[in-house]
Amino acid sequence: MANVFIALYNGVDTNNLSRLPCFYETFINGLRKAGNAVMVETTNIWNFTKTECPHKLAAVIKNFNPDICFLFNNCFYDISKLVECPIVIYEVDSFLFYKNKEVLYKNPNRFYYFVPQTCSFDVLQNELRVDKRRICYVPFFTEIHSDITEPMVNNICFVGSKFTNGDRDSIVRRMKCLSSVAPLGLSLYGTKNWLNDLAYDNNLLLSYNPQHIVSLNDTQTLYNSHKIGININHIQAQTGFGWRVADIMASNACLVSEFKPDFAHLFSGVKIPFFESSDDAYDVCKKLLENENMRLDIVAQCQNVINQKYRFEHILQIIESFLGTNLRYTPKSGDNRVIFLPPLKAHSPGKTTIRIKQIIYSLVLFIASLPPIPFLTHGKLQAKIKVKLNRYI
Repeated sequence: MANVFIALYNGVDTNNLSRLPCFYETFINGLRKAGNAVMVETTNIWNFTKTECPHKLAAVIKNFNPDICFLFNNCFYDISKLVECPIVIYEVDSFLFYKNKEVLYKNPNRFYYFVPQTCSFDVLQNELRVDKRRICYVPFFTEIHSDITEPMVNNICFVGSKFTNGDRDSIVRRMKCLSSVAPLGLSLYGTKNWLNDLAYDNNLLLSYNPQHIVSLNDTQTLYNSHKIGININHIQAQTGFGWRVADIMASNACLVSEFKPDFAHLFSGVKIPFFESSDDAYDVCKKLLENENMRLDIVAQCQNVINQKYRFEHILQIIESFLGTNLRYTPKSGDNRVIFLPPLKAHSPGKTTIRIKQIIYSLVLFIASLPPIPFLTHGKLQAKIKVKLNRYI
């Protein structure tokens, strides 16, 4: 049995530790089922900038005596001197969204790096000067399974955050694409900040469902009850794509996606339907909906390649081989368990603070509408102010 420590950002619900995003749930349960003891620390602090680990938490980790640590996007304190075991910085977005980068810049070769897209090799070597031998390509995986008994509830589904940390052009592009396929029957699931812009698009407003699709079971049911699962990449996906691609490919739904170079070598021979524009996305989806045999043939190809190469057991082999460690055991009763530590929470502003910020931002927006103050009338500045204001409405 190995002791595995995991730290990750969970913006879904840190009050309910069982509501982990599907990918993390699969990774944690996969390690547990393989016979390991897993300790998990979650946080809802997106801009995690603290480096010094609090004494009580440090004592807990040291007492756990981890054999390996996985820090997703490095969203945690600096534990490079607290533990002697390998520490893996596991990328799930891109280097752009790594936290506490100064820790990595100081001693990059203290860590190992798992990356889900090929371009990250060059990025990490150029940015951190890290030894290439400490970087491992680990494709996304899934434990979603198809279920032909699941009744179809709609034609197309999309699940994802609006991810406002990207540039505005990227957000507009994604919304335009979703709006184009909405008339074909779209179910749109995601974070509440989608609602900031949906009021301006009736197609998307009528497609939006506020239900949180988070867990593996929720995700599996959703994709199995739709004919098409559409993937529109975030700005951070340069040569690769998000983890939901593998989830869609393993389900009853047919993947429709923007093309990225990593598709070619990961899924060679699989006839995944790609699109280049919003109009193209509409045409591709419409064609699939009108040709059920074609759709089912693509679904079968996708399911087959996932079962052959991209289940957790396949990824565990990559991890073990790269790190030269064993993560598969026949556990004694109670050895393979998951320990959730109390979440690290962002400070929530009080009602008075929120009201004051509402007044300030509203006042600034009003002033920005007056012509004599040109620097405040800049469109990008007004957009930023509106985003901040929406947080408190």
